[in-house]
Amino acid sequence: MMIKYNILSFTFSLLISFNCNSQSNNWEFYKSLDGVEVFTMKVNCVPKKGGFDMDLILFKISNTNSTSKAISWKEALWYNNKCITCNSNSAEYLRELSLPPNAELIGKCEDYDHPFLSLFVKFTDKNYKNDNFQVLTKFELEDFKVE
Repeated sequence: MMIKYNILSFTFSLLISFNCNSQSNNWEFYKSLDGVEVFTMKVNCVPKKGGFDMDLILFKISNTNSTSKAISWKEALWYNNKCITCNSNSAEYLRELSLPPNAELIGKCEDYDHPFLSLFVKFTDKNYKNDNFQVLTKFELEDFKVE
């Protein structure tokens, strides 16, 4: 009887781990340049410290080179089909990072160290009320450079 319980417990744990891994590995290829690859994944985030549930686009940036690389880009963001950053020269939308050889950075729901590894899409919380509801409808990483 104990063996059946252990087998059932192991099988259940294995299925849960597969389910969690499948949800966390739905990365879509976005672009590649000089050995640096960018992937995206849309996720729903529930803040641990309060706030509203939201959808984000997370980035995974990988350096497949044997040398460090400096990476930079400008975020072009369309909310409700209107580009809000296209004519802006603000440093707010410029991103720069350095990646060691064969390393990657992965965005997370609450990533305060690397906030540029995610884009806000929309609030999904049923308690969020706003007459001017904004939804990210398109984005581009413009002037993407690897040095």
